[in-house]
Amino acid sequence: MAKKNKAFKCRLYPSKEQMQLLRKTFGCVSFTYLKDMIPHESA
Repeated sequence: MAKKNKAFKCRLYPSKEQMQLLRKTFGCVSFTYLKDMIPHESA
């Protein structure tokens, strides 16, 4: 029996306060991700 993947689409309508929190959160996440992706220079 083949396994079927299911997906749901939904749209969020955050308030202004929630949107600011989301921007801060994803900004920190992307900064941390990119910082870890850059090779560190040897001292």
